[in-house]
Amino acid sequence: MIIKNALTVLDKSVEKKDIHINNGKIAEVSDFINPKKDTDVFDAEENYLFPGFIDIHAHGACMQRFEDPDCDFGVLCDYFAKKGITAVAAGFSSRPADIFEQCAKNICSFASDTSPHTKILGIHAEGPFLNPEKRGGMPLEYLAKPQVELFNRMYDVCNGMLKIITLAPELENAFEVIKRATELGVRVSAGHCDTSYEVMQEAIDAGVSHVTHTFNVCPPLAHRSPGMLGAAFNDDRVTCEVICDFYHVLPPVVQIIHKLKGPDHFVAVSDAVRYAGIETDEPIHENGRTLYYRDGVFVTQEDTVCGSGGSMHMAVKNLNSIGIPLWEISKAVSLNPAREIFADKEYGSIEVGKYADFALLDKSLDVKATFVNGTQIY
Repeated sequence: MIIKNALTVLDKSVEKKDIHINNGKIAEVSDFINPKKDTDVFDAEENYLFPGFIDIHAHGACMQRFEDPDCDFGVLCDYFAKKGITAVAAGFSSRPADIFEQCAKNICSFASDTSPHTKILGIHAEGPFLNPEKRGGMPLEYLAKPQVELFNRMYDVCNGMLKIITLAPELENAFEVIKRATELGVRVSAGHCDTSYEVMQEAIDAGVSHVTHTFNVCPPLAHRSPGMLGAAFNDDRVTCEVICDFYHVLPPVVQIIHKLKGPDHFVAVSDAVRYAGIETDEPIHENGRTLYYRDGVFVTQEDTVCGSGGSMHMAVKNLNSIGIPLWEISKAVSLNPAREIFADKEYGSIEVGKYADFALLDKSLDVKATFVNGTQIY
């Protein structure tokens, strides 16, 4: 297949290109490709062709959650496709060990399905080694003290799919888990924590290289108490993920983070929960608590924010609204997320040899089409 007349978002520019796709991968990117007889042609009509968006922190949508044993992955993938998302790292909140194991097996089984749909490239375990004082919307009873043995079991049941684990570096024995995860090639992210500047520096040296939903459920950045954010902003080994719904983090702060970390160490995420895609004025009752939908996010009765109703597509539009160039936005929603889950050799940019996963957006940055392995799925 050939995609013609696409305003293609490349590494540091947007250029009109034709894309030749062969066996699900990009075979050629050129100013002009003359289609051979019987070659399928898709005319992009000078709309923007982005690498497919990759969300490495999404828990669910449309009443489905990755961390539920009965999750309907098909429903989730249909929703993601409509938002230009071609791959995700399935987000797991802190859950009992048996539920984690069952859901991990389900994910691994679905991920092996080669039919065209949004791909699950890994699992992001948000816990259970979190600080109880910074648990946010996490149920207290499902948190655990850091234990290498428990981490090893989590890793084993994920069958190579565990790509990121979020933990609180200040907890006792956390450094043992950090070192073990790093040895096994799992990205370690600091989050739901009360980590000081000094401890975060040590944690980075030990292997922490990511921050989960920067500025949310962590100590603030203050001029006499820089905390873990100060250490993360100061160190080029650390990438900061940001929920870009402009509620979790306001636009000026998103701009500040982007300027501090630069285009290569800034990742947009949705942190979408199971109610994403549903707007309601009615209270939502779940597991003994009540949630309310407010300005695109979900909050508890205590006004604690516990998840977003946004998407990576929303992040693209929001980042564009604060003046970030399209090629830098593309890094934030595609290439950098791919790198954080060790998938950037095959995903995240429009280059020869990578998978032909694309999001086609019009001039208003609304999704017109989504492609996986060169097949249109939306």
